[in-house]
Amino acid sequence: MKRVIMPACILLFLLLACTHIDIFIQDGTLSAKPKRILIGSFEKRNLEFAPFISKNFRDALVFEFFKRGYRADLLVITEGNNTDISTLKLQKSQIAELIRKNASDLFIQGVLSERSCGDSIETETSTLITLQLYNRNGDKIGQGRYLSSETLSSAVTMINIASTIVDKLDSRFTE
Repeated sequence: MKRVIMPACILLFLLLACTHIDIFIQDGTLSAKPKRILIGSFEKRNLEFAPFISKNFRDALVFEFFKRGYRADLLVITEGNNTDISTLKLQKSQIAELIRKNASDLFIQGVLSERSCGDSIETETSTLITLQLYNRNGDKIGQGRYLSSETLSSAVTMINIASTIVDKLDSRFTE
């Protein structure tokens, strides 16, 4: 029995040690818990061809916020069919205008970065997700980062990451 438990404990420790989340929101920047959240672009930074990672991650965030009682909407770009939401970077005045038009309390955008190295036998993956949070005035009020050794190509991993991020944000909103 000890032979089974010890390797299982070591494996669990290694899995937990490979994931880290840190979210910081400046004190006094949110007057109340946000009810409506607008999710902007998530720039994808990796060399693999995976065109839907950013869109899938944004959808996963919307679902996780919805599960916890928030109204989350995706930023929709109407400036033409050639605009790629995954690379759009917005300035303070643009963010404030979008928040006003969408009657939102909080705007979130970020970066999805994934790096893999190794050979065909052993590959190491490093995933970094960064978040920027903005208030109604377009001021950056918080940032977050999620570090993992799992790939965003896995739907299960993406859902788990989105859930973890929203859980952490929700705990910050209610403090």
